[in-house]
Amino acid sequence: MGQPAYPADRAPAFNLTGGPSGATAATLAALGQPILHHLDPAFGALYQQGIRCDFTSWQAGLVVTAPQKCLGGPPGLSLLHVSDAAWARMAANPAAPRGSALSILDWRDAHLAGRPFPSTPPVTDIYGLYACLEQHLREGAEAVQRRHRVAARATRAGAEALGLTLWARDPAIRSDTVTAVRVPAGIDEREVRDHARAESGVMLSGGQGDLAGIVLQIGHMGPGAYPLGPVIAVTALGRALRALGAKADIGAAVEAATAALET
Repeated sequence: MGQPAYPADRAPAFNLTGGPSGATAATLAALGQPILHHLDPAFGALYQQGIRCDFTSWQAGLVVTAPQKCLGGPPGLSLLHVSDAAWARMAANPAAPRGSALSILDWRDAHLAGRPFPSTPPVTDIYGLYACLEQHLREGAEAVQRRHRVAARATRAGAEALGLTLWARDPAIRSDTVTAVRVPAGIDEREVRDHARAESGVMLSGGQGDLAGIVLQIGHMGPGAYPLGPVIAVTALGRALRALGAKADIGAAVEAATAALET
């Protein structure tokens, strides 16, 4: 196969959701292609220790995440990882926005004494982030990652016991923060989500883009990665499927999820 050619000033940007895939960035890196790797907040959960990430080996230029994922904090802030190459690219761009809260360049040195802050600081959000970081440090990075691995294992086991097919067939590419399952034929995934929220108080996510209506996503990150989170999620999903006419062995799902928590 031929290698895609990207001009140096038009590096591709990737927005990845639902799996721990450094593969795309790593592949382009191996091809010697310039990369602007953008991860959205759902995938950015990995940056917050849901899953170990190595942005350097991925040659990730820009990673954007938010504290409401694996940290379990309040929404409203953005946390950024910017590589040296990305800083240099922005600094060399005469069209890069400046003098604005939207300017990443202006945020770079905003913490230094005497430098203007780009916007009014959201003090309450910052205190919330501080509290979540303290909690994370008390638990420890390894314990947090282990908790997310166990929650993912329990969610997958429960979903399969419901008779559902995991979207990621290869276990090596399954995320420890989100599990995607294929919706049974004849079932409207929007109705599944509506029922789960209305009758069980559980929010599920649908597929995006070409996967809309085909897959459901079960998040298990932050508070959702504590032991009973997966059990509650598969119970809500099973109730919704059963209400819509699909076969769903909720008891088997609960047993499978619980057993996975204990292994």
